[in-house]
Amino acid sequence: MKEKIQSLEQQSGKADLWQNREHAENTLSTLKALRGTLDPWKSLRTRFREVKELYDLAVEEADESLAGEIAASLGKLRTTY
Repeated sequence: MKEKIQSLEQQSGKADLWQNREHAENTLSTLKALRGTLDPWKSLRTRFREVKELYDLAVEEADESLAGEIAASLGKLRTTY
């Protein structure tokens, strides 16, 4: 999917994109749909990594005070995704 998005982004950046309006609209529509599918997963991965880093830090430093923040962050991920 990432490769398809990159290809469509390259196509959409070309100066002659709008010489064929139907093709241009299809290209941009497809690009928007693919981004709409991929972007939430990318966001989830990023946010999960942040929570994991916080967890790893808490374990490394034996800091139980971060447990509430970690639990809240995981709860927010569950409800959002």
